[in-house]
Amino acid sequence: MKNKVFVKPTKGSLVAGIIVAAAMFIFGLIFIGLLREDNSQIGMIFMVFWLFAMLIIIGTFVYNLMNYDKSTSSISGEEIDLPDSFLSNDKKTDFDERLRKIEKLKNEGLISDKEYNDKRKEIMNEKW
Repeated sequence: MKNKVFVKPTKGSLVAGIIVAAAMFIFGLIFIGLLREDNSQIGMIFMVFWLFAMLIIIGTFVYNLMNYDKSTSSISGEEIDLPDSFLSNDKKTDFDERLRKIEKLKNEGLISDKEYNDKRKEIMNEKW
């Protein structure tokens, strides 16, 4: 069975996105003015698309910020599948990993035999 998790942007990232997109929009307005002076048709067409894209991005960020505290269906986000092991309370895996970790620390000389034995005894006494 897969677990579904909905991931949405934070409020701070939405505000930052609005600021950056607004700056890019202003850049586009300035650049389109420079292109008008040079009479560059291709550049003007590109900048019209640029400005349109920036308006869509700004609108999306503003919409998401306004609907942030509402249901997940009203905000853009990503629904991802997590494996069962990610959310399970499987103590056995954690137990195995912890024992292997302290054994590796002992073998590398990072902890003494006494520290290893004390920690191993502590892990073994836990319910598993």
